[in-house]
Amino acid sequence: MQLHRLTLRGIGPFPDECVIDLDALGVGGLFLIEGPTGSGKSTLLDAITFALYGSLANPEASDERLHSAHAGPEVEPYVDLVFSTAAGDYRIWRQPRYERPKQRGTGTTTQNQQVRLWRLSPGDLEAVLAGGQAGRLLSTRAQEVGAEIPALTGLTRDQFTQTVLLPQGKFATFLRARPDDRRAVLQQVFGTDVYDRVQKRLIEGARDLRRSLDRVRQDIGKAVAVYGSTVSAEPQIVAALEVAAVEGRPELAATLDADAARFSAEVARTTAVVRAAEAEETKARSGLERAEKLAEALRRRADLLARDADLTARADAVAALRERLALSRAAAAVVPLVVPAERSRAALADALATAERVAVRVEGGVGTDEELLRGADEDEATSADCSRAVGELEVWARTEAGLPARREDLANRRRALDEQQQRLAGQRDELDARPADDRELEETLARLRQDAGDAEAAAADTRRARVAREAAAEAQLLEGKVEEAARQARLLLDVQRAAGERALQRQLDRFAGMAGEMAAELRADEPCLVCGSTTHPAPAALEATHVSAEDVRAAEEDRDRAVAAVNAHQQAVTGLTSRLAARRAEAGGLDLTAATEALRVAEQHERQVRARLADLTARETALRKFRERTEQLTAAVTRDELAQDRAEQSWARERDTVDADTARCAELRGDQASVEVRVQTLRTLARAAQQRATAARAVIRARAEERDARTRLEDALAESPFRDPPAARAARLDREAEERADAQVRAYDKERDTVDAGLAELAGLTGDEDPRLDECRLADQEARLAARAATSAADAAATLAADVARARAGIEEARAAYAREAAQGAALLRVSDLAQAGSQSRIRTELATWVLVRRFEEVIAAANDRLQVMSDGRYLLERVDDEAGQRSTKLGLGLQVVDQLTDRPRSPGTLSGGETFYVSLALALGLADIVRAEAGGVDLDTLFIDEGFGSLDPSALENVMIVLDGLRAGGRTVGVISHVADMKDRIPERISVRRRADGSSTLAVTA
Repeated sequence: MQLHRLTLRGIGPFPDECVIDLDALGVGGLFLIEGPTGSGKSTLLDAITFALYGSLANPEASDERLHSAHAGPEVEPYVDLVFSTAAGDYRIWRQPRYERPKQRGTGTTTQNQQVRLWRLSPGDLEAVLAGGQAGRLLSTRAQEVGAEIPALTGLTRDQFTQTVLLPQGKFATFLRARPDDRRAVLQQVFGTDVYDRVQKRLIEGARDLRRSLDRVRQDIGKAVAVYGSTVSAEPQIVAALEVAAVEGRPELAATLDADAARFSAEVARTTAVVRAAEAEETKARSGLERAEKLAEALRRRADLLARDADLTARADAVAALRERLALSRAAAAVVPLVVPAERSRAALADALATAERVAVRVEGGVGTDEELLRGADEDEATSADCSRAVGELEVWARTEAGLPARREDLANRRRALDEQQQRLAGQRDELDARPADDRELEETLARLRQDAGDAEAAAADTRRARVAREAAAEAQLLEGKVEEAARQARLLLDVQRAAGERALQRQLDRFAGMAGEMAAELRADEPCLVCGSTTHPAPAALEATHVSAEDVRAAEEDRDRAVAAVNAHQQAVTGLTSRLAARRAEAGGLDLTAATEALRVAEQHERQVRARLADLTARETALRKFRERTEQLTAAVTRDELAQDRAEQSWARERDTVDADTARCAELRGDQASVEVRVQTLRTLARAAQQRATAARAVIRARAEERDARTRLEDALAESPFRDPPAARAARLDREAEERADAQVRAYDKERDTVDAGLAELAGLTGDEDPRLDECRLADQEARLAARAATSAADAAATLAADVARARAGIEEARAAYAREAAQGAALLRVSDLAQAGSQSRIRTELATWVLVRRFEEVIAAANDRLQVMSDGRYLLERVDDEAGQRSTKLGLGLQVVDQLTDRPRSPGTLSGGETFYVSLALALGLADIVRAEAGGVDLDTLFIDEGFGSLDPSALENVMIVLDGLRAGGRTVGVISHVADMKDRIPERISVRRRADGSSTLAVTA
């Protein structure tokens, strides 16, 4: 990961826009960020972290403090960062949450955090670095960008502050991290999570394979149990078969083959018995069928002879019934014509009487059909003419009847229109007077607005005063705590100094008495470890006050504990001091009394403003309602005037229509009293003419129907055996009697035919034959029972043989599946066991951990190359399986420091502040070296260091600078934050931060 350009405005103490060309600064590989304490050096690192991750390097700090208090309200704060990763070139712009002026009205409103992320092509990158705008916008949503940045950089915010940007208080995090936390960082930056996934997949695959093998083995046991149950084998035999099946022994096949042969022989024997029994059953069934057929034929013969005798006895009665049925059917052609003939004669008489009553227009009474037809046509024409005239006049009769009501309605509408015209005149007068009232209300409201002031500004002042008062109160408490903490720190430093002097004195005392200690170990005739001589003429004496190695070790442990206590307390003092400075800044330099008075004044001012604002709100509401009423009244007058015009026009049209309708009705009624009277007269004429026409045509139809009915009846009597209609009626049976007689005749004829046919079919029998039916039935039953028994025995044998074959197939199928699973999974089980450090692994280290351990060893080796220089050869880093008090769930990523002066390992927590700094720096640089050389990992091209140089003595600082100078040829950029004078002399490329008189800061870049 490489940072190219950082731009910020309105951030921290920097109200103006600041542009930092990191590419130009990093040409030499090393640049300095220098300036007075509190001037804003660390703000630059906060800006980088905020741009990428939307939060500060310290997770407990709020990004709200990013907005510069020195920037005007019109200045929009932002951070703009251009950077590159293995995924490509990108630009990110992010704006912190801040209070901005409202777009409408007065006061401020909260502007939430905003972000934009672009992807840059090579040409885009050059254009952006030159100050242009280019690139493809990827997202403007904070959640999407928050997920995208770790994917692009390969680092979370915590990992970024452990490997790329090392802020105050976080520099030694990776050095002192727990092995499990260190594992997460290494895995992320080296991109070795693939080995974790491979290991997990191997373990899951092996677990699934074992489950599958267990299931298949259970299937073998189930198949063998089924087989044993089928062949009724003893439990010990079943158990032996299961073992043989699992292990693939040959005795399994021998046992299965023997059982198969035994059951096959039993099937063959029972099958032969079935065939013999079935032949006997067929023979007995044939004899029984012949006997049953003979018995049935003899029974039918006797029944038919009895039915023949009965039919002979009923023959005369059926002949008489047949003759009576024939006469009734002949009468059926005559009787239906008698009633129509009589009805047509009566209808003709009625038609003639009606024609005489309505005075049909024929001279001399009712004339011929031709005369009647001619008069009917004339009457129908007259009726049609009168009906047409009635249809035309009925509409005007209704119109004439409605004329009085319409004239009354016109008079009422005229009165209503006159009243509406008067109301409109009153509304116009009211509307003309409203502009003067509106101007008076507006003038009053303007005066109130002038007096009310800015309530939002007053509320903001109160909030700021309240925050300042709280900060001043907390600062007052923190001052005492800082003084007490500083006093404790001085005491602890005295303790540390005394412990260090005691440890050094113990070491010197031991060196002074070393000759006596070595002399005590001399033995006769054994060479001396110093001179090699086997004679020891004057060995030194071991003094009673001699200091042993255990005494030196105990003194060093006391010293280390004192150093750790001082370091811990110094961090606490630094934290308290930082909090005190932050609270004083939030209080604006006011003490508690002044901040309390400022809060009281602000609250009083806000109450006064809000009191005036309440009256202003009421007046604004009144003006708004007055104008709403004016708008409503204007709309109503306009709407009513349009309605009045439309109503006047409608009234005039209706008046003209009524006058025209009155004239037309007078014309249509002629000499009649009204149009309705003329309609009734025409209806009476039409009705009389239509009655005459209808009566004439009815007479014509009745004459024709009477002639036709009389002719049909006479023709039917001539063709029948009857003299007159009464004779035909006497011979006619009713419907039920005729159907009953016909059914009796047909049933007799059918019975006669059936009996004759049956007797003809059985003519060969005499009636004396004997079928011997009982003997045949007994023989058939015995043969059927014997065949059924034989078949059951054969089916049982075949079923058992088939069950045995299926059970054997189940065993063989389960055995084959187990063999396949075991053969296919053997390699997987071995590799999985090796990957998770199982019984087959000699090194007892998991795959993922082993890969990280190798990388970690490379990091430590690269770090030791620089640590040798920085510590003058005193310290080396060494990997251990786990650190003291930090037991890891994955062995191999522990870390300890080897002190080559004492040849003893130490925990990183026992190092002093300066030692911790350069050991951590060596480790961070070593990590960056290995990551850069590792394809597929995170490329750490940029590193920032924000603490520690002031804790180094001149010699250590010289060694650290030698290492940092060596980075210039490595293609990496390291930015250091320090105000140590010697570093200013050594590093020409720099960012100089300077504080202005008003408390804000500015910066200058020297590259």
